[in-house]
Amino acid sequence: MRFMLLLAAIVLPPVCAAAQTDDARVLDALRTGDVVVLLRHAATEAGTPTADCGTQPRLSAAGRDEARRIGESLRGLGARIDAVRAGAHCRTQETARLAFPAIEARTWPALDPASDRDERIRRTAEVRAALRDWPAGHGELWVTHRANVTALTGAYVMPGEAVVARVRGGRLEVLGRWRP
Repeated sequence: MRFMLLLAAIVLPPVCAAAQTDDARVLDALRTGDVVVLLRHAATEAGTPTADCGTQPRLSAAGRDEARRIGESLRGLGARIDAVRAGAHCRTQETARLAFPAIEARTWPALDPASDRDERIRRTAEVRAALRDWPAGHGELWVTHRANVTALTGAYVMPGEAVVARVRGGRLEVLGRWRP
C-alpha cells in the first residue's frame, strides 16, 4: 500500500499539471492570437459584493499569489496578450494588475456582473460588438466573473480558471479551459 501511495505521489502531480495546458489547440491559439482568455478573478477573501472597494471581497494572499502565477504561466507559454481588460470590481482589477503589471488594464463595465436581465443583454451586446471589430492576430485577457464567463461561453469556471476562445466572425469559439 505504501508503495502505491509513493508511486501515485510521484506520477500523478506531473500528469495533472500537464493536463491543464497540453491541449495543442489551446496552446497554439494562446501563442498566435485571435483569442480571448476569459479569466475568472483569482481567489478572494469572504465578503459581500458591493461597489465600494473598502467593503468588496478582495483577493486573499493565496489569490494574489495565484494572479501572479497566472501571468507568469501565460508569459512562459509564449501567450500573445496584447491588451488586458477587467471589470470595475476591485478583485478583477487586482487580478489583472498582478498578472500583467506591464500592461495597463482597461476597465470595462461590460465584464461586471449584470444586476438584471436588461443589463445582461446590453452588456453581452457590447461584448459581441467588440468581437466584431477584432484585429487579426490580436490576443486579450479579460478578467471577469463566473457569471460572465458562463454567459459568453457556457462554461462554469472556478477562481483563477480561464476559458480560451478563438474569435471567429464576431463570435467566441471555445477551444478549452486553461489553468496555471
